[in-house]
Amino acid sequence: MIYFMLLNDRMTISIKFKLFTSNILLVLLFCLFWAGEAKAGKDAEYQATVLQQRSKYSGLSELWLAQPGLKIELPQQNLVIISLRNSEDIIVINKHKRAYYQGKAAKWVYNNTASALLSPSDATQLKLGIQKSGTIKGLPCKTFELHGETYRRKGSGNQKTWRKEMLTDASITCMPAGTVWPAAATIAERLFVTPKTGLFPLQMNLHNEDKNPSTRPPLELLRVEKKKVKGSEFTVPAGFKKSDNSSVLFPETKQSLLDEFLR
Repeated sequence: MIYFMLLNDRMTISIKFKLFTSNILLVLLFCLFWAGEAKAGKDAEYQATVLQQRSKYSGLSELWLAQPGLKIELPQQNLVIISLRNSEDIIVINKHKRAYYQGKAAKWVYNNTASALLSPSDATQLKLGIQKSGTIKGLPCKTFELHGETYRRKGSGNQKTWRKEMLTDASITCMPAGTVWPAAATIAERLFVTPKTGLFPLQMNLHNEDKNPSTRPPLELLRVEKKKVKGSEFTVPAGFKKSDNSSVLFPETKQSLLDEFLR
């Protein structure tokens, strides 16, 4: 009887050990599978729409729009901005400082917006008017008229009309609805200092008194092309330290407010 009891205990222990070993192997295989998937995601290539733009406030920029998300290179400021598809976050990378910031795009503050408020060519307060569909450099787009608010007052027998804003009229061309997600649109509006449309801005023209576009747009679409990009391009490089937004941005985005005002 004792012999059979010992034999039964040994068999029970053996079965439990085998089950435990099998579970460990399953966990290891699961981890290896997902590690492989993550590596494959980073190494995978995606077709990207590449835009080169020139902004009065941000300088030259190159934008990649692909399946992983949106990436904006600002070479003159050593900055890279990333917004992963359908994410609410923004990632700002400073290549020179080897640091990055990550937070909610809705709360992100960029220095150029403050600079624009002192500029006569600030269009952020203009109101959206008539819109029309079209294309720009082969891309489908929406173009909106922008107008200032008109006020009238009477005095000493004559009537005067003036604008609330120093800039009276403009137009803005954007990607159609559904092309980018809300966080990406917010990031671009603050980066390029454009009115809120909820769409990604491609180009903005200021209009003279005769309604003709200005010869020097504050935001200009220079080039559009397609190319293959890797998923790893939409990640923070290894060895970069997380920091706060101001430390990552400044002094790269510091500009003379007087210089902006005189433009």
